[in-house]
This record gives sequence, structure tokens and C-alpha cells, in this order.
Amino acid sequence: MSHMMRAMDLQRLCRATGSLLFATIFLAHSSGCEKIETASEEAVFVPKEPDQPPAPPSCTTTKVWKVGDREFEYLPWGQTIHRYDEPRFDKKSDRRENQKRTKKLLRNTVEVMGGSEDLYRFLKLIAMRESSLIGSDQPFDSMGVVHRLSADQDSSYRSWQLRRQYFEGNPLSKESKLWKTYGPFGMNSNYALHHFDSQTDPRVLGDTVAATVTQIVKIAYVSAKLGGDVLCPQWSGESVINTGWNGKKWRRGVHKRDENGKIVKSTVFVPRTWYTIHRAVQSGKICPAWTGDTLESSLKKSFERRANTNRLRPHKEVPAKDLGMVPDDPYHAWAQAWTLSGVKVEKTEKTTCE
Repeated sequence: MSHMMRAMDLQRLCRATGSLLFATIFLAHSSGCEKIETASEEAVFVPKEPDQPPAPPSCTTTKVWKVGDREFEYLPWGQTIHRYDEPRFDKKSDRRENQKRTKKLLRNTVEVMGGSEDLYRFLKLIAMRESSLIGSDQPFDSMGVVHRLSADQDSSYRSWQLRRQYFEGNPLSKESKLWKTYGPFGMNSNYALHHFDSQTDPRVLGDTVAATVTQIVKIAYVSAKLGGDVLCPQWSGESVINTGWNGKKWRRGVHKRDENGKIVKSTVFVPRTWYTIHRAVQSGKICPAWTGDTLESSLKKSFERRANTNRLRPHKEVPAKDLGMVPDDPYHAWAQAWTLSGVKVEKTEKTTCE
């Protein structure tokens, strides 16, 4: 009712002011009226339409990663600080600082994932063997840790040919040059990426923290098959001589076969020790080797020597709790470990309005 009365009062005021001299025009306008031109000489004042409120802004909210003082909608795993085909360090002191940094990243990642001190020692001795403990200076330093030996390059390419169908949907699945062996643990991306995220850039494994998360997940996967009975091929007692990629000759065992040519299998107990975990993770082998296998014997002695140097008992039974927890979201573990190491990483939301 008050609104209708206000409109009627305004109309009466406008009709009244329309008959006044021009000196009253300002009064009419200030009263909410506007002058319109007519055919007559007399000005007519009508109620002025109220101003419309401005349209609300159009806003969109997106999820973004904040890494240090940088912000990304998509994590740029293809970025790099160091080219893999150029010298990494100018001075020995720079190399030592990087190795010290890598140890810190390994330890912090193990802590985030709930692993034991022995797990840290285990990862450290593998990284020392595979990459001399050279790692990322900061996130997205992927190409700084690419394994360049011809054997690694050839193996990566052959693996990509065999396994690229498993990464269907990954936008980089056809880029063979990207599916290399990366990171402090020498992980072939064709066999390791799915333990982190099968749909992401394989260069993620060059990031030391992402590689460590992946390695711990892989350890949990293979260790679940250890510490119990496993169906394994039997050995015939015969052997053959094989030549390795470096030209060395090794005596290898021959599987026992039945009259139809099928490999004979039987159940054997395979303990879960640091040695059997290492063998399963690095070579994919769960079942015991033939006792006369010279290559396996050499690899075993090498691991035992390095383990003892790192105060790790190679044949100790490893409880599952020592191996940490598999994260629901590997990216969350990655972010936590980098944050613990001094580079704040978080996933948040960003709102932009037009």
C-alpha cells in the first residue's frame, strides 16, 4: 500500500511541477521525475524509472595447486631445472649438497607414509646403487634424473612397445620418447607409473618425492605376495650359459618340464625379507632362483654387502608395519612430503569473476 501511495504522490508532484517555470525543473528532477518533450510548449514531467541494480558478476571456481610461490591448474611434470644431457654439478660440493637433500626427501616421505627406519635405509641403499643418491632440487625437476645408459634406454623403449596398451586414455601414451627410466630408484615408467597415477605424465617419476611414494606403494604390492607359500616352477638341475648386456656370461638354471613340455610347479615358502623384497621390486621375481645361478648369486652378494654397510639386516623377516601405509591419494602424500621438506604444497580452490 505504501508503495502505491508513493507512486500516486509522485505522479501528482510531477503534474504539478510540469506547470511551473524552468526554475522549478530542478525540483521536479530531484523529486524523482524526468522531463519529456511534447508537441505543446508546456514541459511534462513523469515519474522516473528507478535505476536497475548492476548484474551480479559471473564467477568460476577451479581447483589449483600451490607449490611454493607458484600456482598451477595442472602439475607441470614435464618442466625441468636441469637437462639430462648436460653436466649436473659444477663442483663436488654441489653434488654432496644434492645427495644430502635427497636423503632428507627420502626420510620425510617415509615419515609421511608411516614407514620404519629400516625402510628408509632400504630405500637409501637402492638410490645409492641406482642413481648415486642424485635427486630433485625441488618439485618438477624431472629431467634432471633420467637414466642415460644404453641398456636403460633400450629397455624403456622395448617396455613401452609391450605395455603401451595398458595406458590407454593417457594423453601421452603414444609419446615413446617420454616413457623412460626415471628417478633415484631407476624405475622403468612403463612398469611403475600405475603405482602412482596411470593417467599422468610418466616424467612424474623424476620427482624424488613422487618416485619415493611410488616405490613404497610398489614395495607394499610385492611384499603382500611374500611371507607365505607361493606356486613356483621347479628346477631341473640342468643349466645354460647366458650372456648379459655387458658381455658377461652367467650360468642360469633350466625349468623342469613334464612329458607334455609344460613347466612343473610346486608350492614353496618364500620369506619376506629385505633381500626378497629387493629382488621382487627390482626384477619382478618372487620365486627362488636356482641354487647354481651365478647371476643371482652375484646380485645377492652385492645386496648383502650394501645392506650391511647401511646397517640393514638383509635376511631379517620384515613385518608389514615397517613398510608404511599405501595412501588413498598419492598426490596428497607427495604434497605432505614436500611441505615437510620446506616447499609448501597444497591443493586449494581459486575463484575468478568477470
